[in-house]
Amino acid sequence: AALAAAAAARTAASGAGVTPIAKVLQLMEEMKAKGIAEKKQEEVRFSAFKEFCNGTARVKTQSIEQATRQMEKLQADIMQATADIEALTENVAALEEDLSNWRGDEQAATKVRDKENVDFKATYGEYSDTMDALARAIGVLKGLRGNVPQAALLQLRDGLARAAAAGAGPAQARRALGVLLHTA
Repeated sequence: AALAAAAAARTAASGAGVTPIAKVLQLMEEMKAKGIAEKKQEEVRFSAFKEFCNGTARVKTQSIEQATRQMEKLQADIMQATADIEALTENVAALEEDLSNWRGDEQAATKVRDKENVDFKATYGEYSDTMDALARAIGVLKGLRGNVPQAALLQLRDGLARAAAAGAGPAQARRALGVLLHTA
């Protein structure tokens, strides 16, 4: 720069026109000033870009840390859900087993009820038949009370007593027959 200034001063002092060296020096000074200005502009742009990169890096780092924490939480949730699934699966299996047992109990109870119903109907039919026969016999005996000789009544009573003793008919019918024989 000092050299260029000295050359410019000599040129001005000599009063002559601009020499080619002075012109080159002047161009070099202009290029230097332009280079310095561009360097400062580049430093400003680089500084802004560096701030952008640092800010982006901070944001990305925070995002990664947050995502990592969220992943850890979600993994813990998955582990808890897996444990819950296992516990509930065992619970469902136990309930299905109970349900199966209850269905078996229900079927067994239904079979017992059906058998008891058949037995009841048969016993009820026998009782009804016996009661009808007794009612008819009582009616016949009442109608013949004075007309039948005593020997015939004794034979009838003995026949009924033998039937009751032989176990013919249900127990309740035999008892009713016994009561009838004692009153006759």
